Amino acid sequence: MAKPATATALLSYEMVRDVIAAKVLPIGALSLICGQGDALLTGLGPMDSIAFTGSASTGLMIRSHTDVLNSGARITIEADSVNGTIIGADVAIGSTVFDLAVREVVKALSVKAGQLCTNIRRVFVPKSIAQEFADAVSAKLATLSVGDPADDSVRIGPLINAAQRDEANEKVDQLLTECREAGRADLGDVSDKSGFVVPRVLVCNDPANARIVHEIEVFGPCVTVLAYDDLDQAISLATAAQGSLALSVFSNDLGVQSKIALSLAAWHGRILFVDEEVGKNHTGHSIVMPQCVHGGPGRAGGGEELGGLRGLRFHMQRTAIQGGSGLLDSLQVSGQLACL
Repeated sequence: MAKPATATALLSYEMVRDVIAAKVLPIGALSLICGQGDALLTGLGPMDSIAFTGSASTGLMIRSHTDVLNSGARITIEADSVNGTIIGADVAIGSTVFDLAVREVVKALSVKAGQLCTNIRRVFVPKSIAQEFADAVSAKLATLSVGDPADDSVRIGPLINAAQRDEANEKVDQLLTECREAGRADLGDVSDKSGFVVPRVLVCNDPANARIVHEIEVFGPCVTVLAYDDLDQAISLATAAQGSLALSVFSNDLGVQSKIALSLAAWHGRILFVDEEVGKNHTGHSIVMPQCVHGGPGRAGGGEELGGLRGLRFHMQRTAIQGGSGLLDSLQVSGQLACL
């Protein structure tokens, strides 16, 4: 059974209808409920399972719900996370890796208007090049058109609705209490009733003493550049989000890559390292693939990617059967015993 978010229920309905029409699942295996779903948790039993993707606050509500606690139902949560990107101190302005990082951050601002759970929210850049990096991203951002996605010339569309727009703008205002704006795209002439948000680049010059920038995720086109003094500080700042889904690192220095891998693997579900060679063909920071365990620890929910066989295993009861060879052979022959 699936219960989509209210704002995206129509899209979910169309997708589920296509799945049912394709007859790829047994009849009755998938049900869709569109609505508030206030009583969904009250009917849980010990053989049920819950998989939730959404805000950390809603995830906490589900985890602490009395009926969830009493039922013993299996639960996995992927919550919002303030994902990061680290630019190594070996990266020079205008170098190949510098340009690769700029391109990836611009993608974070434009693809799906920044509405990706794994998207880049914080970019840690050596203090010596932080302003130049912010300027380079801002310059690229200024060339992207914002508007109707049906127009082939448009590169940044709207958020899902006006309510999401207002929430994103409110969170940007909170970030601006610790940051300053370095650049933005031209929003153009759009309706006040639409979900368009101005794509923005912010800069936080004192990230060590900042708090909000490590705690608030703007689910829209906004990234913050944070200047760091040395690699130890960059690593420390990356953990300030208390657990994230994804981290990307742009550096040719194997020493930098190794230290970050050993220091930050426990804080992230997935880490992508990009150097000049990898940069020729890589998945991108925000990619979601069923073979990648990108569900991050801590604030990110401690869940897992639920695609492919990994997702099936979560929702299946698994029991080890011990017995004689006759029993095991008979169960296998009858099709009652499956090993995944």
